[in-house]
Amino acid sequence: MGKNINGDRPTAFPLEQEKLPFTIPVVEEPRPKIAKLVAMITDRVPAKLKGVKGNDPEYWGLADLISDEMADVALKMGVRKPKTIGQLMKLTKLEREPLQKLLDDMAWVGLIEYNWENADRHKQYILPMFVPGCAEFMVM
Repeated sequence: MGKNINGDRPTAFPLEQEKLPFTIPVVEEPRPKIAKLVAMITDRVPAKLKGVKGNDPEYWGLADLISDEMADVALKMGVRKPKTIGQLMKLTKLEREPLQKLLDDMAWVGLIEYNWENADRHKQYILPMFVPGCAEFMVM
């Protein structure tokens, strides 16, 4: 039997990487900012209680798509708490143009969403939870 990439978290179907048509980016030490973001947006109890590991699906789902800068911004957003660019500028201490580029990139990869669903129709950005939320946006 091959190496079970699920580590110490048993499942009904252990994944054997050598039988998959792709490589799962498992790492020994997850990037701290990405791990912190995963812990914030996931609802999986083991990741919340025991911390995020390099073989957690949420980690591999985010690690290759987002930068540490994106994670910094997302960590300041809070889960499901709409924020305007002005509010995010105050929270992140970033200027409008670089922050707007980061937000656009974050929306493009599916980490965040935005809308105008408020009384005065201003654009607001939202960090959804992982599932349902950014995991589905990333696939779309």
